[in-house]
Amino acid sequence: MKLERFKYWEREASGEEWEVEPLTFGRFNLVVGRNATGKTRLLKAIARVAAEISGESRTTRNMRFELEVDSRGEDAKAEWARQTQYWPFSAEMNFRSFKREAVSYENVADVFLRGTKSFGPGFEEEVRARLNEVGYEAEELSALEQSGAARIEVRQAGRGAMTPLRKLSQAQQRTLTLLTYVTLLERSKIPATLLVDDFAEGLDFESAGRLTTAVLKIAEAAPLQFIIATNDRYVMNLVPLEFWTVLVDDTTRTRVFNYANSKQKFDDFKFTGLSNFDFFSMDFARHSA
Repeated sequence: MKLERFKYWEREASGEEWEVEPLTFGRFNLVVGRNATGKTRLLKAIARVAAEISGESRTTRNMRFELEVDSRGEDAKAEWARQTQYWPFSAEMNFRSFKREAVSYENVADVFLRGTKSFGPGFEEEVRARLNEVGYEAEELSALEQSGAARIEVRQAGRGAMTPLRKLSQAQQRTLTLLTYVTLLERSKIPATLLVDDFAEGLDFESAGRLTTAVLKIAEAAPLQFIIATNDRYVMNLVPLEFWTVLVDDTTRTRVFNYANSKQKFDDFKFTGLSNFDFFSMDFARHSA
């Protein structure tokens, strides 16, 4: 199940209105835009609407929205909303799940432990293989439960002792967390929409590129929808323009350019021989004829 179309308007206070033009989404979506154009605001708006539909929360702000998912009926929208995850890559990422109709948020150690209990050693092997794909060499991953709390440890290549998650670099922690969550959803065959803000923030260019390649590969095979926001040039250069959504600020409205509504602009750019990042940095979507 995936989000296909989204339209949103909100007002926080008198004179503080914001709306985003209707967007269409595919299986993999890269949201780009200059600072303050609404990337984070868009992802949070989708997450807020999901929480509203699922009954997790009731917002106090004035908002209107329209959305379509790739299945029909209100039950389909409710199921989509329950499975939607919002992960700020540059901050603490928690896994959102519903248990007995109540929402709970789990950290990476809890989720890793759940994955190993549900799917055996193959779960650890898959997460570790993906971590190594990104360039963070790990010989072993394990999760332990002590005094009712879970902790995750990593044996890094060339080191004898296990390293607690909190002692890894921030880039390694963020990458391991994302890959653990994605692998659990993939193995559980849960068709979730994943909103990843500030994707690849804090990663060096090689790791950012490898993580992007890994996520693109997962999106091709798994029943998962990715909507990721970033201004990382290495990520942009790896993601085909067909998957781009370019946001442009227009006072109280955010304009949207993508392959669905501006195909000619995107196709014309391909003949320039420039990199995908140049499409963004030159504001080609907005200014080209």
